[in-house]
Amino acid sequence: MYCQNRIFITTLFCLLCFSSLEVDAQIIKTNTINRGVVDETQRDSSGFWVFNNSFDDLIIESILTNTIYGDSVLRFYINDSTIAVGDSLYISVLFTPKHNIEHIIPIILKTSHDEGAFGLEFEAQVQYSKTYYSSTQNLSESSLKSTLNNIISSNHNVLSYNVARDNMYATLDNHGGLVECVYTGRSASFNTRSGAVANNMNCEHTFPQSMYSSSPPMKNDIHHLFPSDQSANSSRSNHPFGVVTGTPNWSVGGSKRQGNIFEPRNEHKGDCARAMLYFVLRYGDYSNFFSPQESVLRDWHNDYPIDSLDEYRNNGIFGLQGNRNPFVDYPQFIDRISTLVGPTSAQVKTNYIVSEDTIKLVNRIPGSQISRRLIIANSGNVPLLFSNMNISNSGINILSGGSAKSLEPGEQFSVLLEYNSSNVYSNDSLTFQITSLSSMSTASLPIISKTKMDIVEPSSTDKYVVPTPEGLMFFNISGEETLQLFDFNGRLIASKSLSQGPQELYKWFISYPNKGWVRILRNGKVSICKFVK
Repeated sequence: MYCQNRIFITTLFCLLCFSSLEVDAQIIKTNTINRGVVDETQRDSSGFWVFNNSFDDLIIESILTNTIYGDSVLRFYINDSTIAVGDSLYISVLFTPKHNIEHIIPIILKTSHDEGAFGLEFEAQVQYSKTYYSSTQNLSESSLKSTLNNIISSNHNVLSYNVARDNMYATLDNHGGLVECVYTGRSASFNTRSGAVANNMNCEHTFPQSMYSSSPPMKNDIHHLFPSDQSANSSRSNHPFGVVTGTPNWSVGGSKRQGNIFEPRNEHKGDCARAMLYFVLRYGDYSNFFSPQESVLRDWHNDYPIDSLDEYRNNGIFGLQGNRNPFVDYPQFIDRISTLVGPTSAQVKTNYIVSEDTIKLVNRIPGSQISRRLIIANSGNVPLLFSNMNISNSGINILSGGSAKSLEPGEQFSVLLEYNSSNVYSNDSLTFQITSLSSMSTASLPIISKTKMDIVEPSSTDKYVVPTPEGLMFFNISGEETLQLFDFNGRLIASKSLSQGPQELYKWFISYPNKGWVRILRNGKVSICKFVK
């Protein structure tokens, strides 16, 4: 009678234990983090939970995302990259936006899970805290350029040249009674036009006034006027800005000139660049003076950021002229305008993110039908069509995501592959086509097998488990195992390490759920068995 029962138990358990190893593989319980409307000063964090409902420790290998105009605006904070079986982990996401645009950003978790990657989407609409620029929201290139021009032109109170210089010498560039030459660093104590003359100082027009016949309002616009030593101003003359590479003809205080190229000292490079950017945005490029310099001025604008004195000066000029320099308030505006001269359009970028450059399928004996998730995201700046997805091996099936999919920038989709884990893959690939309005290309991702932990199929001498009223009954125990009990959602309930020696029958006196899993570990091998009460 006992032998008959034993045979029945063995047969039943082989079916229960290895007919399926499936659990709910979705480890992230949300698809989207939506921050709503925020401004650039709101640096609070949000986040999401990751649940390990598998039978192994889950490792967050990396988190993939894209940039916004070259800036990484999402930062991720985790206490530990390894999540124990049945445990969970909160990943905090800090959003540090720079641009007042709609943000759609993919978040892709590469994990050690058999299914591979998991993804969600971050969404936010950013508005600038300075409402002066509210009409620029979600604009770029020509539309942004024309809108900014309208903003800084419409309320511009044109000052006389005398009033402009009076305020420059008395308040805007007077710090503690001293006025400093922007090119040489020489300072003098004065606060009037006559004091400037007495100290051999005068007014530098960053965009030379000879280019526009010294006409107002260009000549009088304080945004590009600065105090300068007379000799330095004379040496600069109407020469374009650039980098001096040889022996200079003139050099004082860090500024230098070689031939017709003038390079300001480092302390003024950023201010000089932003004054030029403002002038051309406001008035245009007289005599094609700016265009050949635009590249180096953009570099100086980025390399020498604004400081508190720049902000003080911008606020002061706003109080006098009624307009502001956008590139002082929000230096990042320049990232959304490819050129300030003539027609402008963004360079087309057809970049995309794939969660795996090489698709690594799990190989284990015995095999079963399992799945692997590949996530593809559009990290470029134009819509992309992903189509013609094919796999070279007919034994690997595309369960979902194989049809043509059009993605806007920031969007993502999943491709779920099904395969038999007992097979070894080495010379296979997944291919697909990427199409934009201006280009078409084909991607090919190699498919290989990676060895996973052994999951040992029960045999006549292996370990079996059956539920009893008092607990779980195990057969053929060596006494050196570690037993782990999980509920059906993969949550660890209890663990027990054995050390009592071999036993044909072993009963674990424990309260257990109506259905669940037992993982049996010994000598690096794992048996996973499902039970139903």
